[in-house]
Amino acid sequence: MAKAKKKGAKKVWKVVGIVAAVMLGVGAIGAIFSADANKAKTLNAFDYEISAVDAEGKVYESDVSITTKNVISVNELNIEYTKDANVEYRVHFYDKYEGFLSSTEWLQEDYEYVAEEGSEAVYAHIEIRPIEDEDGRVDVFELSGYANDIEVSYNPEIIDVDDSEETKDSSAE
Repeated sequence: MAKAKKKGAKKVWKVVGIVAAVMLGVGAIGAIFSADANKAKTLNAFDYEISAVDAEGKVYESDVSITTKNVISVNELNIEYTKDANVEYRVHFYDKYEGFLSSTEWLQEDYEYVAEEGSEAVYAHIEIRPIEDEDGRVDVFELSGYANDIEVSYNPEIIDVDDSEETKDSSAE
């Protein structure tokens, strides 16, 4: 009878151990995913397409540059220009409705933009063009190399854009 109690107690402890291990595993996975949600995202070659951005902020087909396929958040936007880069780039800013606001000049240096609450700029397209290209055209085999000449990271969380008091006052009239 004592042996039966010992076997029963061992089974209980095994079950408790397994349940504890599963709970720890689930907690660790949850921590990984919640930490990843707030982690900066970094663009890679798959985030770009062969295209350009015109003076009105519209993306169009062109083989002279590459542009991000989708707009990205400008929240904590950080662009690092690599040591041996052979490109120049510019940032095109858009409001919360993806309406074009402005563009930077062509840059060949690090760039940082920190969006603040109340800022109009919420999204951006990054456009990269080669400085020296043998044929003056970007092809699919060159896209990855040009995309890797700068490192673009950003916080994917969209900042809260409030309408300014001035806008609210003028709309009430």
